[in-house]
Amino acid sequence: MSTNKKKQPMLCVTKLFKTINQSGFVNIKPCFCAMQNVFISRGYSMTDVEVNYGEKKWKDVDSFYRFLEAHDVVSFYASFAPKGGVSDMNFAGIDYSNHLLNLENITDEKDYVDFCLVFPCEWYGLDLIKTLVKTIDDEIALTYAYVCFLPADYDINSERAVKKSLFTMSSSVTQDDIDLRNNMRSLDCGFIPKQYPVNFYNSKQLEDMAGSFDIEEKISDGLTLITFAL
Repeated sequence: MSTNKKKQPMLCVTKLFKTINQSGFVNIKPCFCAMQNVFISRGYSMTDVEVNYGEKKWKDVDSFYRFLEAHDVVSFYASFAPKGGVSDMNFAGIDYSNHLLNLENITDEKDYVDFCLVFPCEWYGLDLIKTLVKTIDDEIALTYAYVCFLPADYDINSERAVKKSLFTMSSSVTQDDIDLRNNMRSLDCGFIPKQYPVNFYNSKQLEDMAGSFDIEEKISDGLTLITFAL
């Protein structure tokens, strides 16, 4: 019996972060539009949306945009697919979380929001990512962003392989995950989770940066592109 595992397709995962406080406001709509355009340009359209931990349906995209503008959104994810295709968030989608609005954090003074854009790795191009990050940075003044490349059977959040049994798939939360989640609140103070192939660092993160870079390019007043050959 063959023991060869089917090779998983590779995904490009772009994560963007903004540190916020209790009085902070994040205009989600232009950020979502910028990411959605990545899919539209390749003939994909939005198929499934889940907002605030519940599936919702809209007659059209404009109705969805009006909802985003009128409500506090704790989280959403949207799946995309080519015309006639099957949507799968694991391969093409947008995820958003506002951690400050979670009930467990309601008294915290500072936290962060994050966007995650996932698409097939063959779509990747550094110019595409630079344009996307700059567009969103112009809208909400990002604190940090990075790009990594993961096999399709990895969990997007933990960036680890998903454990599989006969009937289930799971990704456990470790103490390291909890510590990382807490440390991410300090992105604006210089915290760096790890070095990724493509990074967009703020000025505090750059203060203690050492080593040689493949590319160093200032993207905006707040972000500098740094790439590493990992």
